[in-house]
Amino acid sequence: SSLTNLLIAAYRSTGAKVGVLAVDPSSILTGGALLGDRIRMHEHYVDPGVFIRSMSARGHLGGLAIATPIASELLAIAGYAPVIVETVGVGQSEVEVMNHVDTTIVVLAPGAGDDIQSAKAGILEVADIFIINKIDRDLVGAEKLRQELIRSQELSMRHDGWRAPVIMTSALDRIGITEVVAAIKKHQEFKSA
Repeated sequence: SSLTNLLIAAYRSTGAKVGVLAVDPSSILTGGALLGDRIRMHEHYVDPGVFIRSMSARGHLGGLAIATPIASELLAIAGYAPVIVETVGVGQSEVEVMNHVDTTIVVLAPGAGDDIQSAKAGILEVADIFIINKIDRDLVGAEKLRQELIRSQELSMRHDGWRAPVIMTSALDRIGITEVVAAIKKHQEFKSA
């Protein structure tokens, strides 16, 4: 969510209206959720050009809430572009988002067990862009993970010919955000060519 906060700021600096749907996991007992993702986006609460909506997954599998696809369409109709969808966690089955967004970004962190050996195949296959965040904590581990992601793409080319860039970021130090926005634009241009 800290990274999403910085993406909001980058898009708002261009005058874009930004919509954010942040999906949080829910309790298996009560169905409730903390809906805490937007706490990290507090600086945009009073901005009329930003709409942030937290949603509870309520047991829906795939990383989204049932209403997320409809909500993202409504935000687009209302003139929000981009609409950022932040999913619940990661795992092999949390890839439903790829069917509802134009660009799928997979965010990994060094030292969090996210190396290629432990990353789930589904996640690696749906990424249009990889972000290795929190490089401020472990630059050596981040570089190792970056090299592994690059090698894994060399072994299995995508059917559309797109090669997902691997971008190193630090939300804490505000590093790499410009590169992420540029990669999103480049992917959009690739898709529309």
